Amino acid sequence: MELDLDQFRDLFFSEAEEKIRAIRELTAQLETDPQNPEIIHNLFRAFHTLKGMSSTMGFLDISELAHQVEDVLDGLRASLSGETEPDHDAGKALAAAGFEAGTTAGGTVPVIEYLFLSLAGLEQLLQQQFAGKHGTEVPAPPETPDGKPAPPASRPTILPQYVRVNPLLLDHFLWWLGELFSIKNKWDEITLAWKKGGDPSIGMGNGKKLATDLEQDLWKLNRITSNLQHEIKTLRLLPLNVIFDRIPALARDLSRNKNVLIEVACRGGNIEIDRSLIEALQDPIVHLIRNCIDHGIESPDERSRLKKSPAGKLTISAERRRDWIHLQVEDDGRGIDPDMVREKAVARGILTRENAAALPDNEALFLITSPGFSSTEKVTTTSGRGVGMDIVLNAVKKLGGSLQIESQRGRCARFEMRIPISAVIVKLLALHTNGEVCAIPANRICRVLEADDLSSPEDSWIPVLPLARILGWEEPGSPGVAVIIDIGDEKAVTLTVDHIGSCQDALVRPLDPPVNQLPGLTGTFILPSGRVAFVIDPADLLRGFTPKTTL
Repeated sequence: MELDLDQFRDLFFSEAEEKIRAIRELTAQLETDPQNPEIIHNLFRAFHTLKGMSSTMGFLDISELAHQVEDVLDGLRASLSGETEPDHDAGKALAAAGFEAGTTAGGTVPVIEYLFLSLAGLEQLLQQQFAGKHGTEVPAPPETPDGKPAPPASRPTILPQYVRVNPLLLDHFLWWLGELFSIKNKWDEITLAWKKGGDPSIGMGNGKKLATDLEQDLWKLNRITSNLQHEIKTLRLLPLNVIFDRIPALARDLSRNKNVLIEVACRGGNIEIDRSLIEALQDPIVHLIRNCIDHGIESPDERSRLKKSPAGKLTISAERRRDWIHLQVEDDGRGIDPDMVREKAVARGILTRENAAALPDNEALFLITSPGFSSTEKVTTTSGRGVGMDIVLNAVKKLGGSLQIESQRGRCARFEMRIPISAVIVKLLALHTNGEVCAIPANRICRVLEADDLSSPEDSWIPVLPLARILGWEEPGSPGVAVIIDIGDEKAVTLTVDHIGSCQDALVRPLDPPVNQLPGLTGTFILPSGRVAFVIDPADLLRGFTPKTTL
């Protein structure tokens, strides 16, 4: 009887992606330490394992390429030389995947170059197999201006389709399920007695005992759901290294196309965030890196004239601060010239010359996130179409986060994305105004006070706005509650509402088109009454809104 291998495909893709991540990291290490035999041995073992897995699944193109790289590494282990003859069949495999293994004038390819090209080919082949399994298409690699395929390091990662679960956790799930069934069966009996017209307290003591039982069971439900929420959120976590491990190869490809030298440092990759954030952050991080290399890092000759090191420095770092992840992408290049940004924005019709001149420098920098803005006249594979930074800002806004841009002309540029730690289950505060309900993430709230207490001198610098006015609803007569909200960039605003609800954990569902294009809305959640309400992003909602009331 022939074994059906299709049932193992998802497991293969998950394990293959882990091997690719390991190969990517080891190749980057080998580039900085090419004589280290331990790195070479580990690379050999990783390719050997990938070869065996692919062969078992019948993916012979992947197995063949991995085998030929294995031969190259075997020779490298013996000689520890810096160059090797590229195998003809390996070149065919790379070409079949949509890439070319270039050669130097001497007819040889440096080992690191060969490994990066092979890695790119393997990733493309895996993407093709993955897409074939899931019925989707893999976009062809972008072309360079001379018509050749561009390096594919910016392609999205295949996220693991499986998660490893401690068997003890499965026992906990089974135990909690048993408790839930016990509570369900108990209240099923009470409900049935009620429907039949009987007294649900019969056999369970008096009504007071029934109320006590209800209170205890609600406490149990709260404990069980809290445990389930914590464990499920933990299972969904992935380290940022899933993205960070790709950055050295991406930066290397882009810098080679721009004829610049680059040194990459990644910090905080061990921080774990929800897998939905990993998926959403891949494109913004790639676009920021492209922006830094394409517009920021100078050529080696120019850097020498400026008394800088020949290689530019690109630093990607992550830091967790309470319920937020702060992601920074920074380069030590030429920075962003606010005057140049103003001129380009005027030339492209984004705003008038008078409005541009009135903008302070820190706000002028944000013009680079405008749709259609580009400081490059010539369209290339990495820039010139005016969509890069626009994509970054929109992605951050959809996650309920904020973007900060800082620059020192001639010295550096820094982009910081502030993202909530989870975009799925969020603690929300319901705001009631004029008979309508919406909610904001609880981590945005600084203070809640009675509207009559707004005369406090310590809050006198904060703009005060009725939420109904911002949302375009009819304003109520006199608000009862004021909520001071952090809107990022060390700014705050006070929203006045009729009253507030309690803070509650809620599953935030993403918006579908065309509603997802409306400013200030990040998702929906279900109220205890069963009604659907919007989750709002105060910072995005207030962008461009001029306060009419200020203390």
